[in-house]
Amino acid sequence: RLLFKGILKASPFVLLGGVGFGIFWGVRENLYADPGFLVQSLQVVPEGALPPQRVQELERRFLNRNLFKISPQALAREIQADPMIREARVIRKFPTTLRVEISHRDPFVQIQFFPYGPYVSAAEDEVVLSKEFERNKKLLLIEAFEARESKPENGEELSLAGFPEAVELVKAFQTHPLARSEALERIRLDHLGNVTLVLAKGPELRFGRQPMKKFYTLGSLAPLLKGPDRNKIIYIELQYRDLIVKKK
Repeated sequence: RLLFKGILKASPFVLLGGVGFGIFWGVRENLYADPGFLVQSLQVVPEGALPPQRVQELERRFLNRNLFKISPQALAREIQADPMIREARVIRKFPTTLRVEISHRDPFVQIQFFPYGPYVSAAEDEVVLSKEFERNKKLLLIEAFEARESKPENGEELSLAGFPEAVELVKAFQTHPLARSEALERIRLDHLGNVTLVLAKGPELRFGRQPMKKFYTLGSLAPLLKGPDRNKIIYIELQYRDLIVKKK
């Protein structure tokens, strides 16, 4: 008897839920079948952000397909599988347009894990973009001979000790007055993340694991770099209270 009363009390809610689901399903099926929502154009922003072959492949898949049947999240994840794509945003612009907004990763450095090994191009966020066997002199070189990640794959995100600190230091150096007369040749990172900048004319500038805390010391290097004994300097230690100059 109690069970029967419970069923009677719940039946209006069950009926209401069933009616609501039926209405939802009917509306959904009508939208899916409506030819007014078929994709007629695919917009890629900015123009040229995807290779022409990739755009054509997307057009073959999605033109004349109902917008409601396309999952923006799934398509965005698919496009972001390319390591050169930092972020993809897919938007359904009703009634007939599918818009794909792209932001790219650009190579920032080349990393060498072995003295005679290949060069790994990586973006600022440490994502591996490609491997080359030739030096790209347009990119700054990082020597990481002591790193554990010696054979990273394309699309892999590195966890290279000292890498974020080195990027921050390089950007700061590029705005420093010293950069007007001195060019960077390469960066060295050891297994602890100690950062060393190597000037094109020498010497090495050793900043340690927290390089930005000693960035201000660059202003005191001009007399040493302009002095007659510069070619005798092997490195300058900047991470301690006093400058340490190592000569030949």
